Amino acid sequence: MTTYRKYNWPELFASFEQSGLSQAEFCKQQNVNPKYFSQKRLLSLGKKTSRFDKVDTSSAQSAASNLTIHIGRCHIHCPNEMPLSDFANLIDHLA
Repeated sequence: MTTYRKYNWPELFASFEQSGLSQAEFCKQQNVNPKYFSQKRLLSLGKKTSRFDKVDTSSAQSAASNLTIHIGRCHIHCPNEMPLSDFANLIDHLA
């Protein structure tokens, strides 16, 4: 059975910053999952954990032109008539 613990994340992050330890060593000492700690820390710093960036369509064309998304061996071809905002939403949902 998995046991869930509640952490005071801001306090934990401050302790980590002052510790001088690597993140892995700090997590080991605090008995915190290092992947979960890293994810929470990135969110607290305002950084995304996604590999995708937001697409700014405010100054772009009104329609996509020959756009293709390549993900591994998968290729998603978008029609020329596809609005750029729809293309941006597609990328956002794939993230």
